[in-house]
Amino acid sequence: MSKSQLNPITIASQSLSASSNAKVSYKIKYPQISGSQLNPEAQQAINSVLKKQADRVLVAGKKMMAEGEATTERPYEFGNDFAVAYNKDGILSVIMQDYSYTGGAHGMAVRKGYTFSLADGKLLQLSDVLKANPNYKKFLNADLKKKIDALQSGEAFGKFKELAADQDFYVTNSGITIVFSLYDYAPYAYGIPEFTYSFAQLLPQGGKPFAGQNE
Repeated sequence: MSKSQLNPITIASQSLSASSNAKVSYKIKYPQISGSQLNPEAQQAINSVLKKQADRVLVAGKKMMAEGEATTERPYEFGNDFAVAYNKDGILSVIMQDYSYTGGAHGMAVRKGYTFSLADGKLLQLSDVLKANPNYKKFLNADLKKKIDALQSGEAFGKFKELAADQDFYVTNSGITIVFSLYDYAPYAYGIPEFTYSFAQLLPQGGKPFAGQNE
């Protein structure tokens, strides 16, 4: 992957406008891409997926406020932000994280990865990225079980069984990062559980990620 070239695209930060006041704060950002070499349909498909994530955060926040005003001294908060994790070889992987505070000791954060093929705008699943290894699930399920069991150290949380059909992940220059939700397998203080694997760990020798996606 060392000879990878950055994709010739522009990634702009957009914001959803919403009225904040003494009882609620909205700070919702999301990315939108453009580029002269992009297929217009692919660009539209990718931008639509990313904007829908931001729209969901805003809609959920407004719905909660409509159902009952904030009862805490601290204003309720609803936000979304993003980071570009991978932008090479015709592949774009974006981390979207939304945050909400609706009372209590702390807020809640949800992190989600979106990995796209720029050629056609397809939202890729883990199986698309690791197509060169038909046995990747067996390796990841066994390794993640060991890591999560060690992480819990007797805590009363659910035990990891296997990757979800739509497992959350994102791609970086280092490989694949598997993401779980707060409280899935560990206390809040641990943060969002993430586990990173290099492509060398996940693919056979000579195997390439995204096999066939941009051919």
